[in-house]
Amino acid sequence: MNTWLKELVKTKQPKISTLSDEETKAYKTGLQMLAISVCEGFFDIPPVSNDRFGDTGLFYEISYYSSDQLWTSDNQRTLLVVWETVKNKSSYCPLRIDFKFVLTEDSVDYWLYVYDQSGEKTVKWELAAKEGNNHYTTIHEYETIKLSELIGYKEVN
Repeated sequence: MNTWLKELVKTKQPKISTLSDEETKAYKTGLQMLAISVCEGFFDIPPVSNDRFGDTGLFYEISYYSSDQLWTSDNQRTLLVVWETVKNKSSYCPLRIDFKFVLTEDSVDYWLYVYDQSGEKTVKWELAAKEGNNHYTTIHEYETIKLSELIGYKEVN
């Protein structure tokens, strides 16, 4: 469990103060699910700074807390984006983590999707998921993996 993220969800307000209660609850739920699904040392790269193009390398952004725009589609929300800034002051997103949930009669099904966009094709993994009574992941040793290790992740057989 990542106690830093869990505490952040409890104490920090979203950047967009006009979000509906429903949207706020959805984002907080997704971030709490991420917090309990990853290890304490998950965030092994720095957060994006205010001068995003002033540095080079990998940086992460928790959209709910730092972005002026939030992406939602089909009840799926982007929680975290990894940016890579290069010397010519351009950047791209090699990885993002989304949260999706579906309310059923009996329960709530959810998915934490990892989209690895670092290669020629985007690869989608389930960091943690629950469908009915089944809990699963498609990421080997997900409880100890670090954020940087998800970029270019390869399935272990």
